[in-house]
Amino acid sequence: TAVAVINASAIRHNFNRIKSAAVGCRIMAVIKANAYGHGLIETAQILSNADGLAVARVDEGAKLRMAGIRQPILVLEGCAEFAEMELAVEHDLELVVHEPSHFDMLDALLKEKVVAIWLKLDTGMGRLGFEPKLLDACLTRLKNCAAVKPDPRVMTHLACADDPNDRTTLQQVRSFGAALGSFTGDVSIANSAGVLLWPQTLACSELLDYKGENWVRPGLALYGASPIPGRSAQEFGLEPAMSFESRLIAVKTLKKGARV
Repeated sequence: TAVAVINASAIRHNFNRIKSAAVGCRIMAVIKANAYGHGLIETAQILSNADGLAVARVDEGAKLRMAGIRQPILVLEGCAEFAEMELAVEHDLELVVHEPSHFDMLDALLKEKVVAIWLKLDTGMGRLGFEPKLLDACLTRLKNCAAVKPDPRVMTHLACADDPNDRTTLQQVRSFGAALGSFTGDVSIANSAGVLLWPQTLACSELLDYKGENWVRPGLALYGASPIPGRSAQEFGLEPAMSFESRLIAVKTLKKGARV
C-alpha cells in the first residue's frame, strides 16, 4: 500500500528556522486540519518546544488535551455555539473572539476567570474580526465578562503576505498599530509568509508600537511548504516533512509505442 511518511526531524528543523527568523517572538504553531495532514497528536508531540499550539475547532483542542498535551491551545475560529464554549472551558482552551455573539456566550458562563481570550481585528482581510476602531470598546466588553481571564491578547490576519509586491500587508500593519493605542498586552500578526517576508510584523517600530509580546502563527512553513508562490521551500531553508512511499511490485520492459 502507499503510505505517507512523516519526518519529525524536518518539522523540528522548520520550527527552528521560523524561530531564527522571528527572534524575540513567541511561537504559536498552527496544527489545524490534522496538522495539515501530518497527524494532529503526533505533530503536537513533535512541537513540544512551541510556546503554544493553534487549532481551528474546539474538538481538535479537546483531542489534544485528552492525549495529554499541556501547552496553551488556541482555537482560531472561536465558538459557534455555547456548548462549544463550555467544552473549551472544560479543556482549558484559549479562544479567539471575532464577532458580537461571542460576548453573549462569555456572559452566559457561570464561572469566573476561566478562559483566555484573543481578540481579533479585521485590518483588511475581510473575513473574521472587528473593525480596528472598535478595539477599546471590545476590550471594555471583555473586561466586564466575569469568565474572561485578565490580559486578553489582540490579533489580526494578513491577507496578502505571500506577495512581496503587494502593499496591503504594510497597510494592515499600519492599521493594526494605529488601533493599539494604549493597549499594553500581547499581539499577534504574522503567519508563515509574514515571518519570512515581512520583518515589519515582527518587531516594535513607529509603524507597529506594541508593549507586550509578539506571537507569530506559522502553519505551512512548519511542514516544509513554501508559503510564497514561485519560490521554493529550499530558498527559505525549509525541509519537506512528508513523503509518499509504496512498494514496487513489478518491472516490465516494453517496446517503444507499446500500450501502457
